[in-house]
Amino acid sequence: MKKGPTNRAIAPEAVAIANARFREEAEQYGLAYRCQQCVHFRPEGTSCALGYPNEMLAFGEVRALDDKGMFVFCKDFELDD
Repeated sequence: MKKGPTNRAIAPEAVAIANARFREEAEQYGLAYRCQQCVHFRPEGTSCALGYPNEMLAFGEVRALDDKGMFVFCKDFELDD
């Protein structure tokens, strides 16, 4: 039987280290991942056209993991170039 994802939290220190590294690499490589860079972003209303909550990815701190160590990303991100 398959098990679903666990809700184990990662140590806050490990989250902080991972997020610091992500910030460095995102800047170094010009990573596009924020809502404002996505075709689904509605600039007039600052919301996602697909209805996803986007406070964290659009306006939150640059990070790869939330406080519990879960990935912060959007599976429907599509680069608006």
